[in-house]
Amino acid sequence: MPVYEFKCNKCGLLFSKIRKIGEFNSPECPDCGSNLTEKVFSLFSGTKTGGSCSPSGGG
Repeated sequence: MPVYEFKCNKCGLLFSKIRKIGEFNSPECPDCGSNLTEKVFSLFSGTKTGGSCSPSGGG
């Protein structure tokens, strides 16, 4: 199941939530309990140089 990031429109909290694909209801904010949340665009962590998965440095 993918992890999505959400923003609460009531308190402004950014939080992550594991969701099933096709689950469209708004999750509850873990801070204030509001359902006024929206999915936000997030990027996966990675290298800035677009490098490979192989280790760098000495051998």
